[in-house]
Amino acid sequence: MISTELLRFPAAILILVVLLIAAISDVRERRIPNWTVGLVLAFALASAAMSGGLSDMGWAISAGLAMLAVSFALYAIGWIGAGDAKLFAAVAVFTGWGFLGSFVFLTAVGGGVLAILSLAQRPAEVLGAIILQGGKRPSVEIPYGVAIAVGGAGVIWLRAFG
Repeated sequence: MISTELLRFPAAILILVVLLIAAISDVRERRIPNWTVGLVLAFALASAAMSGGLSDMGWAISAGLAMLAVSFALYAIGWIGAGDAKLFAAVAVFTGWGFLGSFVFLTAVGGGVLAILSLAQRPAEVLGAIILQGGKRPSVEIPYGVAIAVGGAGVIWLRAFG
């Protein structure tokens, strides 16, 4: 039976569209525009407000702040870009604590698939960057915004049909 989750959260459809735009931008330009992050955050807050008012908004914001801390740490050590960190936190506001584990898992799986595809496409360049960098940020960039979009879309699917 199909849940009424998407009907209760029309912002989810808008989040999907904006995540698609962010992912395309990340693939093309290796940049996630701030306006896409802002719209995801606005739609996520609207979704939380529609579902349960201020208390749900508080929990949603706390999930986003926790993931902002994690993603900022990943940015600080050079594993992800600033746009990835912001987008990850904004989507975490939408997922809230209830779906945060699923979001992190699906995003990690998406990132792994991207890494494998990148390795398959440019094996010498990717392996050389990993080996020569000695634990520092590799010079080969992977558009992790795509993985974040996959994780966000997966959570929207789970909320709607899971």
